Amino acid sequence: MPTQDVPIIAERLDEGSIERHLLVAHWGLVPSWAKDIKISNKLINARSETILEKPSFRKAAVKRRGILPADGYYGWQKTEDGKKIPNYL
Repeated sequence: MPTQDVPIIAERLDEGSIERHLLVAHWGLVPSWAKDIKISNKLINARSETILEKPSFRKAAVKRRGILPADGYYGWQKTEDGKKIPNYL
């Protein structure tokens, strides 16, 4: 859940080798250029179709990966009147 600490399996590509670690991480991305870690509250999701086009996610998508144990997530559907309905997947 955004803004919470969650267990993850982190994967990092370092000089041709892959390293994996089990750790607890704060949900959200803090880009290397960020001046305030509170930006991670806004950077909680990336679409696979555009992840390499977004400056905030590009470097992390190429060099760092992670597995987040979960039993589901919410996708949001907009109605005709502009409201958002949560769908648990």
